[in-house]
Amino acid sequence: MGAMKLEDNRYFITRIGFFLAYDEMTNANFNYTRDVNYFGINELGDSIKENRPAGLQKFFNKDWETIYPYLTELPEKTRESWFGYDHFYSDSAFKTLVDLMAERKPKKILDIGGNTGKWAIAITSASEETNVTICDHPLQIQTAFQNAEEAGVKDRVHGEVMDLLDHSIPFPKDFDVVWMSQFLDCFPPEDIIAILQRAKEALSEDGRIHIIEPYWDRQQHEIGAYILINCSPYFTALANGTSKMYSAEDMHKYIEAAGLEVDEEIDRLGFGHTMTSCKRKS
Repeated sequence: MGAMKLEDNRYFITRIGFFLAYDEMTNANFNYTRDVNYFGINELGDSIKENRPAGLQKFFNKDWETIYPYLTELPEKTRESWFGYDHFYSDSAFKTLVDLMAERKPKKILDIGGNTGKWAIAITSASEETNVTICDHPLQIQTAFQNAEEAGVKDRVHGEVMDLLDHSIPFPKDFDVVWMSQFLDCFPPEDIIAILQRAKEALSEDGRIHIIEPYWDRQQHEIGAYILINCSPYFTALANGTSKMYSAEDMHKYIEAAGLEVDEEIDRLGFGHTMTSCKRKS
């Protein structure tokens, strides 16, 4: 069945055609597949054998270790489709999370991998008592500052340029909240544990780490789990060669290995996200 059907010498749009033309999720997925994954996924075999994102060379012709420092340097259409896909799914839980955190009024948030500042701007706009420090690569922080100035919250959005995978560098300290949204799935288990250990040291005495992820074992429907699991080849071939989509069960193991314990969990945020909140082990 195609996007169009012929009846009485007239063409009509089918249900498939309707979704291709008008459904935001379908468009985000198709654009992401076409513009980001299509060519790079051919190198999946080498990526698996060599633990590196071999498909990334299709865009840069260089042997980069990860895609993340170079997102803003991707070809325009590829960049638009990458961020379109990422923001579509994160935005589905966005308003609920902003409202939830604004009610709690944290004074200081450390946003690890804060990217273009979307979360930092939203929460500082909703909670006038909140300041956010973004840890990320230089180009992302520069973009975040520009966006914060345009939104009128530049005085409460700060930045810390950092190689997030250099585990010898501590995160800034004394934060009420360490925020990591769709971030930890970008890394293999050993890096997740090391990042969580550094995040633990960044907390104030009663601080909490909030991890927002779409865990495949927390999906309401089986098809949701299937789709998430099949995002893993992107991480192997293009993102970094080593990570994948994780289950909540796995993430809980990494949290415990980092010297933390889960004290709150909220499922079914947006299109299947979970907020896992953890604290230092008592």
